[in-house]
Amino acid sequence: EVAKESENKGIRGSFCKQISSQSHERGRDPVFEGWEALYSRLSRPSSMFTKENRRISEQKPKDDNLPLRLFAAGIAATLAQTACQPIETVKVRLQNEANLAAAKKRYSGFLSGGMTIAREEGAMALWKGMLPSAIREMSYSSIRFGLYAPIKKAIMGNDKPSDVSLWKKMVAGGLAGGIGSAIANPTDLLKIRMQADSAPVPKRMAAHMADIFKEG
Repeated sequence: EVAKESENKGIRGSFCKQISSQSHERGRDPVFEGWEALYSRLSRPSSMFTKENRRISEQKPKDDNLPLRLFAAGIAATLAQTACQPIETVKVRLQNEANLAAAKKRYSGFLSGGMTIAREEGAMALWKGMLPSAIREMSYSSIRFGLYAPIKKAIMGNDKPSDVSLWKKMVAGGLAGGIGSAIANPTDLLKIRMQADSAPVPKRMAAHMADIFKEG
């Protein structure tokens, strides 16, 4: 142990002498030069760490279960929509009322609108249209999130995941969102019709669907 300690001291001494001589030659402070060299060595990542990062980044994504990914995305989006549904219901009512310039206003603002709906139609009226909303999220959101990875994988071809360009990601996201919107647009229309229905006895979803079909 004494021999090792003396050896370490000798190494440190030679390193300090080297730094000191280089500092004098450059006309710089030896202490500052020593700290700068130490910081440079400590901040340099180890070769093992950089190799592991490179290996992980170059790994190709595994083939996940697509139906499971679609289902999980739809469930997550439906839960989020359940929390946001009352906000959208009040928003639809305020927008519809703004188009009726000559009619008497029932809702003076967002908070009063929500309280008026809950008082006159019941608290559950804030969740009108929840069934088509759930159908919409299970179709649109699941397709949008679930198809993004497969479409991106098909576009990037043999490229490494770390080398995929931005335009390929944008194309994959646009295609996935466009397909989801095309499929789920009817449910979005049905949801808004049910949210706007302020009748004491609101129509059921089937009745609203029949009205939409009659309108062509």
